[in-house]
Amino acid sequence: MTAPRPLSATVLICTYNRADLLREMLESLRGVRSTRQWDVIVVDNNSTDHTRAVVEELAASFPVPLLYVFEPRQGKSHALNTGIDLSSASIIVFTDDDVRVGEGWLDAACRALDADDEIDYTGGPVRPIWGAPPPAWLDLQRSDLWGTLAILDYGPDPFVFEERRRVPLGANMAVRRRK
Repeated sequence: MTAPRPLSATVLICTYNRADLLREMLESLRGVRSTRQWDVIVVDNNSTDHTRAVVEELAASFPVPLLYVFEPRQGKSHALNTGIDLSSASIIVFTDDDVRVGEGWLDAACRALDADDEIDYTGGPVRPIWGAPPPAWLDLQRSDLWGTLAILDYGPDPFVFEERRRVPLGANMAVRRRK
Protein backbone atom coordinates (compact mmCIF):
# COMPACT_ATOMS: atom_id res chain seq x y z
CA MET A 1 0.00 0.00 0.00
CA THR A 2 1.39 3.40 -0.93
CA ALA A 3 1.14 6.42 1.34
CA PRO A 4 -1.61 8.90 0.39
CA ARG A 5 -0.43 11.95 -1.56
CA PRO A 6 -0.44 15.08 0.59
CA LEU A 7 -3.37 17.39 0.03
CA SER A 8 -2.81 20.45 -2.14
CA ALA A 9 -2.21 23.78 -0.42
CA THR A 10 -2.41 27.50 -1.11
CA VAL A 11 -0.19 29.85 0.83
CA LEU A 12 -2.25 33.03 1.29
CA ILE A 13 -0.54 36.34 2.03
CA CYS A 14 -2.43 39.61 2.39
CA THR A 15 -0.38 42.78 2.21
CA TYR A 16 -0.71 46.54 2.36
CA ASN A 17 2.13 48.93 1.45
CA ARG A 18 4.93 46.62 2.60
CA ALA A 19 6.46 45.65 -0.73
CA ASP A 20 10.01 45.32 0.57
CA LEU A 21 8.97 43.07 3.47
CA LEU A 22 6.80 41.07 1.07
CA ARG A 23 9.82 40.54 -1.21
CA GLU A 24 11.76 39.08 1.75
CA MET A 25 8.81 36.84 2.64
CA LEU A 26 8.47 35.55 -0.91
CA GLU A 27 12.22 34.94 -1.13
CA SER A 28 11.95 32.78 2.00
CA LEU A 29 8.99 30.91 0.43
CA ARG A 30 11.14 30.26 -2.63
CA GLY A 31 13.21 27.95 -0.42
CA VAL A 32 10.28 25.78 0.72
CA ARG A 33 10.70 22.12 -0.21
CA SER A 34 7.61 19.96 -0.43
CA THR A 35 6.30 17.05 -2.46
CA ARG A 36 2.79 18.44 -2.24
CA GLN A 37 1.16 20.48 -4.98
CA TRP A 38 1.00 24.10 -3.81
CA ASP A 39 0.72 27.67 -4.95
CA VAL A 40 0.90 31.18 -3.50
CA ILE A 41 -1.74 33.90 -3.67
CA VAL A 42 -0.75 37.44 -2.73
CA VAL A 43 -3.69 39.76 -2.13
CA ASP A 44 -2.68 43.41 -2.40
CA ASN A 45 -5.11 45.26 -0.15
CA ASN A 46 -5.13 48.59 -2.00
CA SER A 47 -1.41 49.35 -1.73
CA THR A 48 0.07 52.50 -3.24
CA ASP A 49 3.67 51.27 -3.21
CA HIS A 50 5.42 48.85 -5.61
CA THR A 51 3.77 45.66 -4.29
CA ARG A 52 2.45 44.61 -7.70
CA ALA A 53 5.87 45.03 -9.34
CA VAL A 54 7.53 42.90 -6.64
CA VAL A 55 5.11 40.01 -7.11
CA GLU A 56 5.19 40.18 -10.90
CA GLU A 57 9.00 40.25 -10.92
CA LEU A 58 9.27 37.20 -8.65
CA ALA A 59 6.43 35.28 -10.32
CA ALA A 60 8.43 34.81 -13.51
CA SER A 61 10.96 32.53 -11.79
CA PHE A 62 9.01 31.34 -8.76
CA PRO A 63 9.13 27.55 -8.20
CA VAL A 64 5.32 27.27 -7.89
CA PRO A 65 2.45 29.36 -9.29
CA LEU A 66 2.49 32.85 -7.71
CA LEU A 67 -0.70 34.83 -8.26
CA TYR A 68 -1.11 38.56 -7.63
CA VAL A 69 -4.59 39.97 -7.06
CA PHE A 70 -5.61 43.53 -6.18
CA GLU A 71 -8.38 43.98 -3.61
CA PRO A 72 -9.52 47.64 -3.58
CA ARG A 73 -11.77 47.35 -0.50
CA GLN A 74 -9.61 48.29 2.46
CA GLY A 75 -9.44 45.84 5.35
CA LYS A 76 -7.81 42.51 5.99
CA SER A 77 -11.13 40.65 6.04
CA HIS A 78 -11.82 41.77 2.47
CA ALA A 79 -8.33 40.68 1.42
CA LEU A 80 -8.59 37.31 3.15
CA ASN A 81 -12.00 36.57 1.65
CA THR A 82 -10.73 37.47 -1.83
CA GLY A 83 -7.79 35.09 -1.45
CA ILE A 84 -9.91 32.29 -0.03
CA ASP A 85 -12.36 32.64 -2.93
CA LEU A 86 -9.50 32.36 -5.46
CA SER A 87 -7.95 29.27 -3.91
CA SER A 88 -9.02 25.82 -5.02
CA ALA A 89 -6.64 23.99 -2.68
CA SER A 90 -7.68 21.52 0.00
CA ILE A 91 -5.69 23.44 2.62
CA ILE A 92 -5.19 27.18 2.93
CA VAL A 93 -2.06 28.16 4.83
CA PHE A 94 -2.17 31.70 6.16
CA THR A 95 0.91 33.79 6.77
CA ASP A 96 1.90 37.44 6.74
CA ASP A 97 4.09 39.66 4.61
CA ASP A 98 6.63 40.17 7.41
CA VAL A 99 7.19 36.45 8.13
CA ARG A 100 10.16 34.29 7.11
CA VAL A 101 9.75 30.53 6.73
CA GLY A 102 12.12 27.58 6.54
CA GLU A 103 12.26 24.91 3.87
CA GLY A 104 10.08 22.45 5.84
CA TRP A 105 7.50 25.03 6.93
CA LEU A 106 4.70 24.12 4.51
CA ASP A 107 4.78 20.40 5.26
CA ALA A 108 4.92 21.11 9.00
CA ALA A 109 1.95 23.47 8.71
CA CYS A 110 -0.11 20.82 6.91
CA ARG A 111 1.10 17.66 8.67
CA ALA A 112 -1.77 17.26 11.14
CA LEU A 113 -4.37 17.93 8.44
CA ASP A 114 -2.77 15.32 6.17
CA ALA A 115 -2.78 12.77 8.98
CA ASP A 116 -6.28 13.20 10.39
CA ASP A 117 -9.40 14.13 8.41
CA GLU A 118 -11.16 15.20 11.62
CA ILE A 119 -8.75 18.09 12.19
CA ASP A 120 -9.96 21.32 10.57
CA TYR A 121 -7.14 23.72 11.45
CA THR A 122 -3.68 23.87 12.93
CA GLY A 123 -1.28 26.55 14.04
CA GLY A 124 2.38 26.85 14.79
CA PRO A 125 4.84 29.16 16.48
CA VAL A 126 5.33 32.77 15.45
CA ARG A 127 8.66 34.11 16.60
CA PRO A 128 9.84 37.70 16.26
CA ILE A 129 12.53 38.93 13.92
CA TRP A 130 14.10 41.48 16.21
CA GLY A 131 15.51 44.46 14.32
CA ALA A 132 17.13 45.55 17.57
CA PRO A 133 17.39 44.05 21.05
CA PRO A 134 13.93 43.53 22.56
CA PRO A 135 12.91 46.23 25.03
CA ALA A 136 13.91 45.65 28.65
CA TRP A 137 10.28 45.78 29.81
CA LEU A 138 9.31 42.79 27.63
CA ASP A 139 9.46 39.64 29.72
CA LEU A 140 10.66 36.95 27.31
CA GLN A 141 9.61 34.23 29.78
CA ARG A 142 5.94 35.32 29.96
CA SER A 143 4.48 33.74 26.85
CA ASP A 144 0.97 34.58 28.09
CA LEU A 145 1.71 38.23 27.18
CA TRP A 146 3.13 37.61 23.72
CA GLY A 147 -0.15 37.45 21.78
CA THR A 148 -0.54 41.20 21.86
CA LEU A 149 2.76 41.42 19.95
CA ALA A 150 1.86 38.58 17.53
CA ILE A 151 4.43 36.29 19.12
CA LEU A 152 3.33 32.72 19.81
CA ASP A 153 5.00 29.51 20.92
CA TYR A 154 3.02 26.88 22.78
CA GLY A 155 5.91 24.43 22.73
CA PRO A 156 6.80 21.40 20.62
CA ASP A 157 4.03 19.01 21.69
CA PRO A 158 0.79 18.87 19.64
CA PHE A 159 -2.47 19.67 21.40
CA VAL A 160 -6.09 20.56 20.67
CA PHE A 161 -6.55 24.34 20.82
CA GLU A 162 -10.07 24.17 22.26
CA GLU A 163 -9.00 21.86 25.08
CA ARG A 164 -6.33 24.33 26.19
CA ARG A 165 -8.44 27.39 25.45
CA ARG A 166 -5.80 28.71 23.08
CA VAL A 167 -5.88 30.13 19.56
CA PRO A 168 -3.42 30.09 16.68
CA LEU A 169 -2.18 33.27 15.02
CA GLY A 170 -2.95 33.93 11.38
CA ALA A 171 0.76 34.36 10.64
CA ASN A 172 1.18 30.57 10.88
CA MET A 173 -2.14 28.79 10.53
CA ALA A 174 -3.49 26.13 8.15
CA VAL A 175 -7.20 25.50 7.55
CA ARG A 176 -8.89 22.62 5.76
CA ARG A 177 -11.36 23.57 3.05
CA ARG A 178 -14.64 21.70 3.48
CA LYS A 179 -17.01 21.57 0.54
